[in-house]
Amino acid sequence: MSIEAMNWAFGLAIKPATRKFVLVALATYADPEGVAWPSVAALEVMTCLDRKTIIAAIDALEGDGLLCDTGRRKGATANVKVYRLAIPAGDRFGSPTRRSPDAPTRSSEAPTSPKEYQKRDGSEQYRKRNSTENGTVPFFRGNSTENGTLNSTENGTRNNQGTIKERREKEREESRPPAPPSKPASRGCRIPAGFTPNPEDVATISAQCPELDIDRATVSFCDYWAAVPGAKGTKLDWRATWRNSMRQTYEMGKCLKTGPRRVGATGRSHQAEALAAVDAATRDLIEIGSGGF
Repeated sequence: MSIEAMNWAFGLAIKPATRKFVLVALATYADPEGVAWPSVAALEVMTCLDRKTIIAAIDALEGDGLLCDTGRRKGATANVKVYRLAIPAGDRFGSPTRRSPDAPTRSSEAPTSPKEYQKRDGSEQYRKRNSTENGTVPFFRGNSTENGTLNSTENGTRNNQGTIKERREKEREESRPPAPPSKPASRGCRIPAGFTPNPEDVATISAQCPELDIDRATVSFCDYWAAVPGAKGTKLDWRATWRNSMRQTYEMGKCLKTGPRRVGATGRSHQAEALAAVDAATRDLIEIGSGGF
């Protein structure tokens, strides 16, 4: 930042005000030689003017002789123009009229050709002049909580309604009872191809149903369940299903080793026993009635 350049820009009577504002902004970026190369985007941030207005103001200042394009370019893409402000020699920093008698002159340091300009701009000394580190370029920290410009709950300028909403959501989540552990989904399956009963189950059924022909009953069991369609033909435990089926078959008097079950067996054979007794009693009554007449 060059105070002399800013004082020179402020002291000019320029109309309109936007044109003078752009010149003051350029002077803010100027080095002690009055050379500045801010980008249009940087001038937009500083002046809050649109790009078209800034470019028009720079063209007008060049036309008035207050600026001149040095022909050099800066920036990563080498598209930023380098301007020299038309500051009188006596108003520049370190001019002979403002130097002390013992101060060394700068005439030997001033570049006189484009090559010298390039050499000067490539040196570490002059690169540090136009920067935010030594104060020659203003540094804008932006909208942050560090410099107190951000609306936030820390500096008390932000509406903390959003924070209250988040806190309520958190309290609501904490007050909810824990969800019960989900049970794994149970899915049955159809009878496996080539199903054979487990030897332990065969031993159990043999002890419980000694007269049952397990091989015949198992073949009927497999044929039946293989023919059942859809979900009705699926089971979770085919071993338990086989055991239950064997017991039911035995109680119904089917698939026995010795033919039909004798009187006195369990299950449906009691019904057969009762029916046989009724038939015998009926025949006896018929015979007695026919013999009496």
